Amino acid sequence: MNNHRIAEQYAKASQDQEWERLGGLMHDEFVARYPQSGETFRGRDTYLSMLANFPEGLGDADFSSVKGSSDTIVKPAPQPFLSPTVTVFGGDRFVIEGIAAYPDGAVFHVVSILRVQQGRVIEDTSYFGAPFDPPDWRKDYAES
Repeated sequence: MNNHRIAEQYAKASQDQEWERLGGLMHDEFVARYPQSGETFRGRDTYLSMLANFPEGLGDADFSSVKGSSDTIVKPAPQPFLSPTVTVFGGDRFVIEGIAAYPDGAVFHVVSILRVQQGRVIEDTSYFGAPFDPPDWRKDYAES
């Protein structure tokens, strides 16, 4: 399986909350980082356990599209938790943008940067940003 396909399958397994399948796509030395909270999750089992024990579970979202530097794939199939909107593919690095909707109603824009090594995802660095209302002074410059 090529790196593009590995990253795509990793994202889909995450969205489907299929932890066993996700674990099969992770490198033995997998590390996940959440820079905003300062957390690092070392090891496949540690990260999968954290995801599986998320309070109130992970929510639902719709998968909208995957875009690469030389291709665009539109996939309007519903998927749980994370809804990727843009994926940039190249070499061993992959950037996935999406939207996560949680059971408590919170919605976050998510950017995940993956690195694939030896046919498995070895790093996943994710950033979470809450939507916000734009300031009035920018209304003349931006589109809604």
